[in-house]
Amino acid sequence: MYEEQTRPYGQQTARVAHHIFKHGSPRLVIFAAIAGLLALAVSAASVTLFLTYKSSAETQIRQLQQAVANAQADNQSNASSLNSQAGKISSINAALSALAPYSKVCSQDLTGPNGPAQFFFMCSDTKP
Repeated sequence: MYEEQTRPYGQQTARVAHHIFKHGSPRLVIFAAIAGLLALAVSAASVTLFLTYKSSAETQIRQLQQAVANAQADNQSNASSLNSQAGKISSINAALSALAPYSKVCSQDLTGPNGPAQFFFMCSDTKP
């Protein structure tokens, strides 16, 4: 009797559900079967979509990794090119420092093939 009081609805509920499923209306059985098949179809579609997404994401990750590797290789080649350009720029700087005394712009009226004109050129206050 003590067991019946702790589980008053346990086995009786199962018996009622079994009786309704066995002797109930066929509409209930058809509805339960359709609901089960629909749940199986949804779960199969979910698994299929997940696996498709996973393979697509892995492909995109591989493409991104390849693009990053190519960008890093280009960056290294550009860095070596920039280092060689730095040497050329320093040699041009040395040549331009020789022109530093000629920091003024002077003008001169001259007559050329097209007639008189004013010409501008770099000059210095001191004689070289």
